[in-house]
Amino acid sequence: MSSHADPPPNYDELMKQLKTLEHDGMTPDVKAKVYAAMAEETTSSKDDIVNEVKQLAVRAVATDHAFENIRVQLIAIDQHNFKDKFGNPIAKLQPTWVKYQKASGFVHWLFFWC
Repeated sequence: MSSHADPPPNYDELMKQLKTLEHDGMTPDVKAKVYAAMAEETTSSKDDIVNEVKQLAVRAVATDHAFENIRVQLIAIDQHNFKDKFGNPIAKLQPTWVKYQKASGFVHWLFFWC
């Protein structure tokens, strides 16, 4: 999960603090430091978000590989044509798994593009 200890203050809170500083009469030096700190925090937050998205992509690919690995193994299992205790054929597992696999891919697609 995330490696952040505390969530950043919300935007409205930061803007309120900035307006208070501006109202109290910031010197040009203080104003430059404030804006530099804001720019640094924005860059840091952007970098954190990019890293989180990269980690999420790695996990999504790993999930897709796991689904595919199971699908292939189910093909081998289904070839045994197992029967229940009454001699009735058990439904093939792989076709149902493919539905789950497609649903998982659709969820990943929605997450990345919405």
